[in-house]
Amino acid sequence: MLFIELSFLYNLSITKFKSYNLITFSTPDIDTIDSLFVVRRTDRFANSPNEWWCFLRTDIEPFNPYMFVDSIGLSPGYYYYYTFFTKFTNGNYMKDTLKVPSPSPPQFIYSIPVQGISDGRIFKFVFNAQIDSSSFLNGTDIFSYKYDDTMRYSIRYMRIKKDTIFITTYPLPRSNDNLIIHINSDIVKDIFGNKIDGNWNTLEDGSPYDDVFLNYKIVPLGDFNLDLEVNSSDFIIFRNAFLSGDTYYETGPFSGNLPDLYCIPDGLMDYNDFNSFCIMWKWFINERKIIVEKDEGERIYIEGNKIFTDSDCYIEIALRNGEITDGKSLLSSIKFDTSIYLLESKTRKPVYFTGKIVSYRLYDNDGILIGKGSETFIDKDSSIFDLTGRKNNFMKSGVYFIRKNGVKKIIKIR
Repeated sequence: MLFIELSFLYNLSITKFKSYNLITFSTPDIDTIDSLFVVRRTDRFANSPNEWWCFLRTDIEPFNPYMFVDSIGLSPGYYYYYTFFTKFTNGNYMKDTLKVPSPSPPQFIYSIPVQGISDGRIFKFVFNAQIDSSSFLNGTDIFSYKYDDTMRYSIRYMRIKKDTIFITTYPLPRSNDNLIIHINSDIVKDIFGNKIDGNWNTLEDGSPYDDVFLNYKIVPLGDFNLDLEVNSSDFIIFRNAFLSGDTYYETGPFSGNLPDLYCIPDGLMDYNDFNSFCIMWKWFINERKIIVEKDEGERIYIEGNKIFTDSDCYIEIALRNGEITDGKSLLSSIKFDTSIYLLESKTRKPVYFTGKIVSYRLYDNDGILIGKGSETFIDKDSSIFDLTGRKNNFMKSGVYFIRKNGVKKIIKIR
């Protein structure tokens, strides 16, 4: 078998058609042509029509135009090597070759953090093809909001490693905000110019259908272990970073209003960072809980109009001129000028309220008192609604602890 590596087919071209390859050519006016084999590879041109995957074999006529679409198994990010073997009636071949970039659009695979709670210090995005850096810079919108206050960010640093992109924002995201990262599919492309495929249908549908939206809840500045508060555990991390000069943990200089501060990184670990951290730590000590000296045992934490606990438990809480606005957690209530509520609290899951907290008691699942706190604890008011099973004449529908055969049990009154 003789292979002659000379151009033979006329007007041979491969162009992008939607997300596929459109192959066109015409044959010379020679009666000795028998058939055509086309082999596609991702590493090199083929040496034989029997190699790897031969996706086309067709009998052809001389001096005729041909056109077909290659749509089978294309993946983004590759160069494709097409080898055309024209077979003659005497058994010999002529070979033509073309190298073209993949027409398949790149797809977003995942991000780290995935979504949810984040300190916003660095984000990682993984695609299944290498993304053009300038298109990512121009096509990625980053902003955060809290209520009607919106803040926008630029990309401070970006590094691309094959199909992976790392970025940091400037400034760092604002504490306690909801952060949105929007990757615009009309702008962001791979290195071959294919727009991203955000809905995974292998087509370039464009914005908004292929856009990628990522949502994060930013923790307070200085919260390095992501437990939604700044405390001694975070100080250990900060101290080690400060002494070693690790600027990943920068907290200053800062701007904004407590507790919604944000860091304007300057690439230094100095007094500005120490000052910012201490301000946030002091705020959490003084502002997020009921008066410290009047807490006993486990306690509730207060952040704005939210309360939460460190463990699963029940909360008996007295509110002045307010109410519990989270219906899912509310079990039952007695409403007066000072209203009493029974809540079921899950670890670190916030319960929303209005008004002023006068007092609270915490009970475990067996009805045992495990903590309390108050301005001046009001036993008279709290006895109206009592988890410990003391007899009273005002038992509305709800969940209560009672003593039965010497053991505390939960009962439901409907």
